[in-house]
Amino acid sequence: MSTAGEVISLDLPLSARHASTVRVVAASLAADCGFNVDDIDDLRLGINEAVSIMTDVDAPAQARLFVEFTVQQATIDVAVRRSEVDGLAGTEPIDELARRILGVVVDTFAISDGSFLLSKSATPTT
Repeated sequence: MSTAGEVISLDLPLSARHASTVRVVAASLAADCGFNVDDIDDLRLGINEAVSIMTDVDAPAQARLFVEFTVQQATIDVAVRRSEVDGLAGTEPIDELARRILGVVVDTFAISDGSFLLSKSATPTT
């Protein structure tokens, strides 16, 4: 993750139904960074996979999903984690289909210290 840049944080209930909120924020930030339509769609797909992986658990009502976007010029880094409630900290394994999707739509992705990390840069214009 970048150490510099503008940081935008979301704190949501831990539920897949909030993925659309995260995708809208991601799309807006990407548009502000000059991403083209295809790059925005790719980022949204990557975000959707990350949120799906992190919310694919039976969670108590008080569990939270934290999403942090770090925006630096034409790159957006995203960290997705869930609250440490009733042993829910950490991440779920990434299945093969999700790995394939993520490998195509984002520049990098990884799991580190209980967070799902991904990064996407705008395609340079010619």
